[in-house]
Amino acid sequence: MLTALSDEGFRRLAAALITARAAPPPPPPEALHALLTTYVHFAHDNPAYFRLMFRPELTQPHKSPSGEKAANEAFAVLADTVTDCIAEGTAKLVDADDLAITLWSLVHGLASLWLDGQLDFRADDPAALTERVVTLATSLTKP
Repeated sequence: MLTALSDEGFRRLAAALITARAAPPPPPPEALHALLTTYVHFAHDNPAYFRLMFRPELTQPHKSPSGEKAANEAFAVLADTVTDCIAEGTAKLVDADDLAITLWSLVHGLASLWLDGQLDFRADDPAALTERVVTLATSLTKP
């Protein structure tokens, strides 16, 4: 049952990311900003799913092929957007997967800190802090 809930969390995350990049699609840099912000807000708005989705005992591919597929779809939205940014010259010419993983790591860590209450000691408004951090992260990707 936990695996099924984790799978559903990944499906919901993928849907949220796809919606953030939906028609009319914004230019890739704005789409990237939207995706990173959406990821953090998804975690904040769905803490039970988010915590469950990344439990190591539930994320092993052999445990749930459908969960693996949904997780890959969610990551692909980010990876494709990063690739688009690099292709159009609005992001540094680096390995797209490396950049996508770097950005994912940053927003995943930020989301986890917010959920764990750690940002409460660092910011009066964690949502505003999220916006500033995502803006900083995307500015660092520019050539």
